[in-house]
Amino acid sequence: MTTRLTGIALGVVFVTLGFSRADAAIIQYTATGTVSQASPDIQAQFPVGQTGSYTLTVDTTVPDSDPSPSNGSYVNAILFSTGSIGTYNFATGAGNLTVTHAPTSDSFLSFALATGAAIGSDLLRVAVIGLLDSSGAALVSDSIPTLLNLSDFDGPNKINLQFSRPDGTIAEVIVPVASLSISTIDSPTSPGVPVQSEIPLPATLPLFAAGLGALSLLGWRRKRTRAT
Repeated sequence: MTTRLTGIALGVVFVTLGFSRADAAIIQYTATGTVSQASPDIQAQFPVGQTGSYTLTVDTTVPDSDPSPSNGSYVNAILFSTGSIGTYNFATGAGNLTVTHAPTSDSFLSFALATGAAIGSDLLRVAVIGLLDSSGAALVSDSIPTLLNLSDFDGPNKINLQFSRPDGTIAEVIVPVASLSISTIDSPTSPGVPVQSEIPLPATLPLFAAGLGALSLLGWRRKRTRAT
């Protein structure tokens, strides 16, 4: 009888753990902060000090398409995302994540084609979250992280919206990340906002990599400035 009861108890535990793991497959990252700078043609919409928030809904079961043990590439792991800066709202469809875990550096970067109201003749194209750490201690692997501690990243850590101008140049707004939270959800609901883009998402991967390089360069410049 005791053995039977023990088996039943273990079965209940396993079922409970099974549901917990299923629920944890879909998570949401929410980053918040205030605007630190914006290009001159969009400054009126995004004044310094304005509050911003950006939430990514992510499927953690998406496989890593990069064979490197230190670089994780997760195509369309972002199911959709929503955000706001002041009264300005934006959304994305599917997007990509890259996670780097190396001996001397870690990074977490999201990239998604975005849609939002035009600001004059500037059209929103891209929404990014970038977190960088120069110690290599912020992450434990190149897997999609289900736990993140913002204090482990020495930056630059930011939300970045990029707008295309008629002449082909870019206007942008930068929101340094002041807080970061992760939650699990049972049934994600897309905002249903169509994402305007002229190119399919996989074709943006070179830009995705370039964005990560630009964030790394910014971090290097900041450290060099502090050292001088």
